[in-house]
Formats: sequence, structure tokens, C-alpha cells
Amino acid sequence: MSHQTIVILDLGGQNNQLAARRVRDLGVYCEVKPFNTPAEEIKSLNPAGIIFTGGSGKTADNTASGIDKNIYLFENIICLYIKQGKGLVMRL
Repeated sequence: MSHQTIVILDLGGQNNQLAARRVRDLGVYCEVKPFNTPAEEIKSLNPAGIIFTGGSGKTADNTASGIDKNIYLFENIICLYIKQGKGLVMRL
């Protein structure tokens, strides 16, 4: 039996566990990974989507340079940005 997978990239803050809980409540498997997880590791999970979630603006400023930019080259993967995660894409 196959299942969908969502990867949550933790940019700092407390929202990552809340997001994981909500995704799991919907019956979808998810894994929380640190923001600097290599793109190939994420791709090996074959995710249906990636959620970027983070805390303060300073956190997003500091983590933007540590994110593997190859994540954005994945095809057919939906990205959702929560809190400072949405500001992150502007810094990449």
C-alpha cells in the first residue's frame, strides 16, 4: 500500500510540530527535517509536498543560505510556506 508523504522543513520556531500534527490528523505521513537537509535526501522520500515553516524574520535570514537550492528544481512537488517560510523564497 502506498502513501503520500509530506516533508516539513523546520526553519526554527514552534510551528513545525503543529503543522506535522495537522498533516498527520489528515492521515498523511510526514517527516520533520532540519532546514539544511540535502535535496537528494528529501527527493528520496518521494514527497507529494514540502512545507517550509519557521519563526522570526531573523531565523529566516540566517537559514536562507543553508537551504539546498536544488529543492526548487523538483518537479510536481507542491511547496507551502508558513510564517517566515513564505519570506524565505524572497531571499533565495
